[in-house]
Amino acid sequence: INSQKRYTYKEAKEILDQKKKSPHYDTLKRMEKLCLLLKKKRFERGSVDLALSEVVIKVDKKGKPSDYEVVEYDITHQLVEEFMLKANELVAEEFMKRGQNAVFRIHEPPGEDNLSTFYNLARSLGFPLPNKVEISDVQKVFELAKNTPYAEQLSIAYIRSMKLAVYSKENVGHYG
Repeated sequence: INSQKRYTYKEAKEILDQKKKSPHYDTLKRMEKLCLLLKKKRFERGSVDLALSEVVIKVDKKGKPSDYEVVEYDITHQLVEEFMLKANELVAEEFMKRGQNAVFRIHEPPGEDNLSTFYNLARSLGFPLPNKVEISDVQKVFELAKNTPYAEQLSIAYIRSMKLAVYSKENVGHYG
C-alpha cells in the first residue's frame, strides 16, 4: 500500500462534497465511483444494506462518559467497507488458487423462524413483502425505509434474525 495522505471520514466527506479543497479530490471521486460499482455488484449477489449510525461515547480524564456523537454512515464509510470486502475476497481467491489453507468467515442464511419477526415488523410498518420473500425483497424494504424513522429499527431486527458468523477452513459461501 502506498498511502499518500490519511484523511478522517469527516475530511474525506468534505472533500467529496467540495467543501474543502484537496489535491486528492479526483482520486477520491474515482474511489467513490468504484465503491458504488462494487456495492451494486455485491447487492446483485444478494447482499443487503444494513447501514447503521454509530454512537461514539466521549469520556473525560477520569474515564467517565462526558458526551456522545452520532456518526452517520456515509459514502466515506462505504468506501472503506467496500474496499476491505473486495481485498478480503481477492486474498481468499488467491489462497484457494494456490491451494493454501485459509480461514473463511461464513454467515449461514437465517432460519425462517428468525426472519418471521423481521417480516412481521416490516409489514406492520407498511413495507410490502410477498408471502415468499426473496433477499431482493428485503433489500427493497431497506431502500424504502432508508430516510424514515424506521430504518434503524428494521436493520436491528434483521441483524437479530441472522445467525452468528462462524469461521471455517472450508469456503462454503456467505449469506448476504
